[in-house]
Amino acid sequence: MKIYSKILVLIIICCFLCSCNSMIPENENDLSLSTPVKSGALKSDDDYIRLSFFITYLKDKNPDMVKDIVEELNVLSTSTIGVYMDYILEDDVYAPYEKKIQSMLNSITTASGQAMPDVFFADSLYGYNYPDIVGRDDLIYYITQNAVTDLSDYITEKTPSIKSLFEKYPEIEHMSRINGKLYGIPLYESWAGCPVLMIKKSLSKEHPMIPATDIYEALEVCKTISDATESANIYVYPLSVFNAMVYQQGYYSVYFSQPYSYLAKYGDETCRVKRFEQTELFDQIHIIKNDFIGYNIKTYSRPSEITENTDVAILGSSDVSELGFDSMDSIISNYDFYYLYNQPSNIVNGTQVQYPYFVVSESCEEKEKAVQYIDWLHSNTQARKLIGYGIEDVNYKFDHTDNFLFYDDALTRVHLVNIGSGGAFTLIKDRLSEDGNHINYIKERLYENMVMQDLTKLLVSNSNNPDRFHVESGKIHEKYRDVRSEESKGLEEIKRRFRLYQILEIDVTIENVEQIRKLLEETYNEEY
Repeated sequence: MKIYSKILVLIIICCFLCSCNSMIPENENDLSLSTPVKSGALKSDDDYIRLSFFITYLKDKNPDMVKDIVEELNVLSTSTIGVYMDYILEDDVYAPYEKKIQSMLNSITTASGQAMPDVFFADSLYGYNYPDIVGRDDLIYYITQNAVTDLSDYITEKTPSIKSLFEKYPEIEHMSRINGKLYGIPLYESWAGCPVLMIKKSLSKEHPMIPATDIYEALEVCKTISDATESANIYVYPLSVFNAMVYQQGYYSVYFSQPYSYLAKYGDETCRVKRFEQTELFDQIHIIKNDFIGYNIKTYSRPSEITENTDVAILGSSDVSELGFDSMDSIISNYDFYYLYNQPSNIVNGTQVQYPYFVVSESCEEKEKAVQYIDWLHSNTQARKLIGYGIEDVNYKFDHTDNFLFYDDALTRVHLVNIGSGGAFTLIKDRLSEDGNHINYIKERLYENMVMQDLTKLLVSNSNNPDRFHVESGKIHEKYRDVRSEESKGLEEIKRRFRLYQILEIDVTIENVEQIRKLLEETYNEEY
């Protein structure tokens, strides 16, 4: 009987041990994605460090695919850098990411026991000047809440990708430092885009010329072909031309919520503000408008307006998938493309683009390993593919001959983190160039052109400035609500939902331009 009892006890113990080893232990946070581990896929718990990463992907969106992607990431990361990452997903489409982070911060304050994730995202550098609408989820805000840690000491030979990036492109690093301390690793590549000049190959052969590298050179190409070609169909994206015009005249927009109404000058460290009509920009608008008329250059608002009948076009971006062509092949085979990279690529509506950032929580017990994991996502090609694009032949296709990633309609796209392709492979939108090395050259030029505006430099030099910027801007906007409403109402008379950056569109006449100038002069308030 005693023998049977011993055997029974051994069986129970074995069953218990097997059940413990068959599954990675559940994280206490209900949002965490824990994945079953294939036999022999992972080392034992003692061989790796476990961390958590809160991303912006929804928990109920393609859950089985996401689980498979996370499992492959963890098999790869435990075998290469000794880290297992619990991926925490958003559980409520109506609860913004920053609200969840705020809840986690408050839960620490109230000692409720819910831990901050080791790695998460700050959505911007210093936030936008309408925090009542967007909420504060910027890098500086998290610093003031003691939520994120200084990463300066962790960028070493153990993080070669990030170290190399900062050494090669110091402006990108400067946009991650507050009061001289490094608090974030920017997701910079998603902003590395530029307009593109598109020319029919037959016209390229007839008119060999120096390739254009900026909007103004591209406009000269358009005018040359218009002069030499009867009834040429030439289109430009007006916002790209407008942005280039403002930049060429040395200005940038101060308020994201009122793009281009109030401008500061590059190189002016005091950031003195001018109203749009106080600059020479209206004179430039007249010049460009007259060129459009004289050379029969049309503007377009939707990419589908660019069709096989187009001879030359200045496109807003290199993404040609929405153009009005039957196939990508018909575009590639009939047109030459020139990337117009020679201007800042991190400017949207005239203001400084504020990257999203990887950040490491102050409460993280393995800060060095967390930074190494972020570096690994950038430096390991397979990890970059997994977190950025999913699993090959399930979420994307890959051409191993020409080394580019693409999609077809039968696949389900899954982008856990918008990390970009790096230099190891290219994307379908990069097929405008047949040479992958040329694409990487373009990216390098775009990164070099990511400059900091003087307002950004002023704000990040002292972390107290952004709070004052937001508070004082909010007070001014509220006090002069009537002034802003009068301006907006007047612009609406020109065109429904009209904004200044639409002024070069084809249906805005020279008479309308003068009407806009007069409106701005009449609504000007020096105190505002």
